[in-house]
Amino acid sequence: MAKAAGVDETEIKQLNAAIRKVFKNTKNLMTEAKMSMIRQDAHNKAVDYNSKQNLYMTLFEAVAFMGICAFNLYHIKGILENRRII
Repeated sequence: MAKAAGVDETEIKQLNAAIRKVFKNTKNLMTEAKMSMIRQDAHNKAVDYNSKQNLYMTLFEAVAFMGICAFNLYHIKGILENRRII
């Protein structure tokens, strides 16, 4: 039947092998893309976590710095109000 269409058995086998190879490459490409998406998602989660931690640490340091500044101002004001030192 294949000879009636003008196609040889070896050509069919070669075409079949080429199609299998294309499917295999497509499957490998899809797997690689999926793994890349998983790695990217994990990276994005880590970046979000680090950003939140940096924000909290920055806010803590800002509040601590303001507290230290307020204490220093209070202390310097007390020194300047003491007439015996000046």
